[in-house]
Amino acid sequence: MIKIKILFTIILLTASVLAQFNNYRFGFSISYNYSTSARLYPYPNSANQIFRDENIQLNGFYSISTEFLYRINKSLIIAAGTEYIKHTNDLRVFTISDNSGVYRLTAKEGFELIPFDLSVYYFLPFSTDSFKFFMGGGIAFYYANHVREFADVKAENVSRDFSYGIQAAIGMDYMILDFLSARLKMKFRDPDFKLESKYNKDSVIIEGKEYQLPLYNFDSRFNLDGVAFSLGLVFHF
Repeated sequence: MIKIKILFTIILLTASVLAQFNNYRFGFSISYNYSTSARLYPYPNSANQIFRDENIQLNGFYSISTEFLYRINKSLIIAAGTEYIKHTNDLRVFTISDNSGVYRLTAKEGFELIPFDLSVYYFLPFSTDSFKFFMGGGIAFYYANHVREFADVKAENVSRDFSYGIQAAIGMDYMILDFLSARLKMKFRDPDFKLESKYNKDSVIIEGKEYQLPLYNFDSRFNLDGVAFSLGLVFHF
């Protein structure tokens, strides 16, 4: 008898979720995101453990993301999305030298990242007509560049790891109108990959003096290890 009651309760809750959604099958969202932290390792292949572990913390940065959604049924949605992130730290101090001397300069150091996400979302049974709670996750692919800029010199990408990983999310939609909802979402991800770059010039002029730059490629490692908080709008159609 207890099992029958439990089963009946589950059916009622599920039916409530199924009944609360309209007939729109598609959705498009645009969100403003805040990510808590990332790290850039400038010497990932150094034989010295201290240099290998040295990292530049890039905390608290913003981005824009979009997502296209398709409702399979009343409870499940599949989604494909992308995001653009670029963040630098202007306090990175470099020392460059050649036969004529040594010079210290401040450079912009950071990253440019474009994730591509494939996700599945499940709407939770305790959702209401106005508040729709969901959780889900999937796989993400990452395209990245190492950003380093000083004077008129920039780093250019030579090669990058094919990077992918899992991501998970939890969130809530508030139905403003029948076809429009406000979305709050929290995403967890932890991509980690290596990049190989080179300078776009072989010399730099600083205070009227020319310095030769290294001609060899340099490696770096990037880790996006924080949580992303999103606020956006979803258009249903």
